[in-house]
Amino acid sequence: MIGRPAGSGSAVLAKALSKAGNGRPMVKLACGNRAATILDVIAHGLARRARSRHGAGMAIQHLFPTPLWQGQLDDAALLADLAHSCRSLAEDDSAGRRWSRDHRYRGYTSYASLNDLPARDPAFGDLARWLVRQASAFAAAAHLDLAGRKPKLDSLWVNILKPGGGHSGHIHPHSIISGTLYVEVPAGAGSIRFEDPRLPMLMHAPPRTADAPAESRNFVHVEPEAGVLLLWESWLRHEVMPSAAKADRISISFNFD
Repeated sequence: MIGRPAGSGSAVLAKALSKAGNGRPMVKLACGNRAATILDVIAHGLARRARSRHGAGMAIQHLFPTPLWQGQLDDAALLADLAHSCRSLAEDDSAGRRWSRDHRYRGYTSYASLNDLPARDPAFGDLARWLVRQASAFAAAAHLDLAGRKPKLDSLWVNILKPGGGHSGHIHPHSIISGTLYVEVPAGAGSIRFEDPRLPMLMHAPPRTADAPAESRNFVHVEPEAGVLLLWESWLRHEVMPSAAKADRISISFNFD
């Protein structure tokens, strides 16, 4: 352990460090672009501490943001076509109905039964092309390095959730971007709730105040509306809260890789 030199604080440190000569280690100051010596860093830190004692120069920087993209499909005709197609699939797709029943999904989903909807139905084909543009914009805004390629639509499925239905918390493994387009949303339909990915590590952290902004909360609820598109990185845990609506909620979910 290195003992503290006798004498006045910054002066003694300056004298001690000056003995390093031209070989003094070089580091980068977080607030500047020039190279700085350890002496510079210490001086910078002492100045910050002095300002802090007087309440000046203090700020909070929010690290590790969790991006959530919200778009809007302003095409009433396409939304109507998608709603019709979703209902037709629910009638015709016996394998999907069986999977939904066996897995206690309250309604219908094509998640495990159909993997070719954009090729099967022109409405889904139009949607897929629009989703690629949206996902590309999201990837750029989130600074995702895809080595020059566009996100590739890997899977797309229909969800028709009946009153009282929900979907427990989950992530989407083996994908980079996931999302949902809301096609029909009756009054009282459940929100989608996103969870702070650090939650398992918060341990003894106190709860957040009621007036905390969204970026400081442990859970964020988004109320769905017809035509709204949400995109997020696939590792983000989320769930659909139980619906209190009196009619079915129709949405289309998807993954990109």
